[in-house]
Amino acid sequence: MKDKQNQLDIEGKRYMNEREVAAYMGSLSVKTLQRYRREGNGPPFIRAGGRVLYDRHDCDIWLAARKVTNTIQARALQAEGCV
Repeated sequence: MKDKQNQLDIEGKRYMNEREVAAYMGSLSVKTLQRYRREGNGPPFIRAGGRVLYDRHDCDIWLAARKVTNTIQARALQAEGCV
């Protein structure tokens, strides 16, 4: 039961915080997401008061733009600092 309570409830949410986005994207850490935001390589974000929020739709678009079909494409994205 405790594991279910610790899982983030992001299903159906339009706006997510850093922790929720990191979980939504799989193996991405909050620190990596913060670095991407500082460097301008991450998904678009909203600053609301002292909070940083991400629109789920923007995250999906950002992820889709990083979809590759071979390792050459993956290396090119990595060289650009996008992965």
